Amino acid sequence: MVRESARSWLVLSASVAGLVFMSGGCGKRPEPIPAGSFRAVVEDVVDNDLVLVKRITITAPGMKVVSISEKGGEDRITADADPKTGLATAQVVFVADLIKNQSTSDNILRWMVRMKGGGATVGGPGLSSAGSAGSLRDVLALNLGSGIHPLLQDIKLGHVQGRELILKVE
Repeated sequence: MVRESARSWLVLSASVAGLVFMSGGCGKRPEPIPAGSFRAVVEDVVDNDLVLVKRITITAPGMKVVSISEKGGEDRITADADPKTGLATAQVVFVADLIKNQSTSDNILRWMVRMKGGGATVGGPGLSSAGSAGSLRDVLALNLGSGIHPLLQDIKLGHVQGRELILKVE
């Protein structure tokens, strides 16, 4: 039962991530990005007590390396600059859900971070005990807002189960 549930969740997560990566913008021309900066556009696709799907689109002049790290790991991707615009674009998708076990207080957190840029995709799922967490917000927070952010600096993206998530664009 748990194996079938995990398989179903991975298929659902991959499908949601694919749809999120495919959806386009509104066609409005964005403001220029100042030197030494990148633009982040954060979209809350789903955000409630039990499910979170969030997409972050990162745009910056020239080729960029985007990384997300936490204690014990790091995902890193290189985004090449578009020859026409000179801008590199990478997308980061977070998918998470809290599985509440009705018979015990041992709830489960399933989450996945996928990064796409330069024709490659990195990242993968995680599964861990969430204890007696009442909502997803008790164990996961993503605090980055849309706007202009500095290159080459560690940016506190949020946390998952007390482990800080750090975004860096260089």
